[in-house]
Amino acid sequence: ILLLLIVATVGVEVKRPHVVFVLADDLGYNDIGYNGRSHHSATRTPFLDSLARNGMILKNYYTHSVCSPTRGSLLTGRNRIHIGLQHDCIHGTQIEGLPLDNVLLPEQLTHCGYNTQMIGKWHLGFSSESYLPWKRGFRGFYGFLTGSENYWSKHTNAVKHSKVKELKGGIDFTDSDHGPTNATWGKFSSLVYAERAKHVISNHDKSKPLFLFLSLQTPHSPLGAPAKYYKPFRKIKDKKRKQYLSMVAALDETVRNVTSYLQDAGMWSDTLLIFSTDNGGNVNEGGNNWPYRGSKNTMYEGGNKAVGFVHGPLLGVGSRGHHNMEQLFHVSDWYPTIMEATKCQYIAEEHKRKLDGYNQWDVLRGRAVSQRYEIVHTLDPINRTSEVADVQYGFDVNVQAAIMNERWKLLTGNPGCMGGWYPPAEAKELVAAIDIRGNKTIQLYDIVSDPLEQYEVSSLYPAVVKELLERLAYHNSTARPPISRASDDKNACLRWADGYIRPWR
Repeated sequence: ILLLLIVATVGVEVKRPHVVFVLADDLGYNDIGYNGRSHHSATRTPFLDSLARNGMILKNYYTHSVCSPTRGSLLTGRNRIHIGLQHDCIHGTQIEGLPLDNVLLPEQLTHCGYNTQMIGKWHLGFSSESYLPWKRGFRGFYGFLTGSENYWSKHTNAVKHSKVKELKGGIDFTDSDHGPTNATWGKFSSLVYAERAKHVISNHDKSKPLFLFLSLQTPHSPLGAPAKYYKPFRKIKDKKRKQYLSMVAALDETVRNVTSYLQDAGMWSDTLLIFSTDNGGNVNEGGNNWPYRGSKNTMYEGGNKAVGFVHGPLLGVGSRGHHNMEQLFHVSDWYPTIMEATKCQYIAEEHKRKLDGYNQWDVLRGRAVSQRYEIVHTLDPINRTSEVADVQYGFDVNVQAAIMNERWKLLTGNPGCMGGWYPPAEAKELVAAIDIRGNKTIQLYDIVSDPLEQYEVSSLYPAVVKELLERLAYHNSTARPPISRASDDKNACLRWADGYIRPWR
């Protein structure tokens, strides 16, 4: 008797974690409690501190130095130079947006069965509907499309490159299910976003995983917060600093409320929470990066060295309690890291090959060593110190660029304004130091022995300069042309005639 044994392969459904990614806006290195306590800051973020203490704090975490490039890098897994965002942000009346030939992280996660929801700030272009977040992978969007707006009225002024007089602003708030709306008028945006998160969480089908991108407005300017947040800072004399820290306190409460909603829904124990800022603090608007040098939109550490941590049981036993990751981590690494943490397959293998980010999931769990050894902060051919090229080792050093590895950091061209060292306003015993760059178009810093970038050493290490300039020349050969140019479209105002910001092409 011939016995045929038929083995049936039964598909086992993978249990995927909920992922909540909280992105703060312009939160400086010294503006979160666990850093600020050691650096004379009056900031208070007790809930964020508690999450970080019981998770993994990223000690050498870098974003890009300004809004749109970081957001684009996060959602594409690619460096700003490969998505055309090496020059400035995407402005409200600009035709271009995040290039459509990229498959965004929410598209991958939607394909994997996630309910992908975005709340808050987009800032990646919206001139046509194809650029909108709910056309790029998010099942739902509730927030604003430009780079900044009034926290209560949701009104924004059109940011103008070319000073077209016809361009005007309007109400910038959209519910992807119902279109532009002023239903949130008069409510502080942090409260609006927390309420929306509660709605999303309470209406979520618990049998499916949730990806919630909470892209908060706080503490970006314009400055101001509800009165209750000012009380701990009433003794601070500097008005902007007081306002800013009040907004940071509101940020802390927002995250606390959202985690409470997850707990009430029985989802918290299955949630991986990632917290990040989009760039360094803006020292002209109350932010602080002390003791590091520089501000938002500079190539110094104060512009790029970011606040970041991960929290959740999925990290494993080894990460319980206060734990630090000392290895390099870049914002572009979140894409492949989240894909690995969720056990999601890429829609196509070619999408994975295009990524610049590294999968750091096992590194976060203490099971591997990071493969990242280098970060390109920018390479901006539009921002130049001279129209006359000064090519050294294949790279024009008049171009604004910055590259770092585990020890060295090289800057060329103009590294940006506000290149000094700025203590928090509440620390009266500390004195600011001015930018000491002079006319140098090449700067080299040993960020291991000199993390504050006080000693420029390019003349002492010419071989290192040569090596890093050659690396910049290589990366320049792979870069996409910048999309951010002086391209205001005056036709935008025709579409906004009813007072609402929306696509116009």
